[in-house]
Amino acid sequence: MYLTIITLPLLGSIASGLLGRKLGVTGAQIITTSLVIITTLLAITAFFEVGFHFDSLTVSMILPVLIISSLVHVYSIGYMSHDPLGTFWENVLMGINCQTPGIS
Repeated sequence: MYLTIITLPLLGSIASGLLGRKLGVTGAQIITTSLVIITTLLAITAFFEVGFHFDSLTVSMILPVLIISSLVHVYSIGYMSHDPLGTFWENVLMGINCQTPGIS
């Protein structure tokens, strides 16, 4: 589960970057936002069962970062709905999200 918290944003960024034109803006938004929300739910689960890989400080820092990141993704769906480069910006958001769990 702990490795999944770190790798899901990376997979979302790769999927949005490589398959963005085939999926379209809506598909990229659905994939990236759902993966960030799943990562947030996994971080909430890890918060309640602190295991071997993450200590309590790491989990408590990842949790607010991912919650804010999920809210940014949900907000960006409406904010960037008319942008022709929507898949590019979703890929940029997922690239940032890919780095934040590792930094925390």
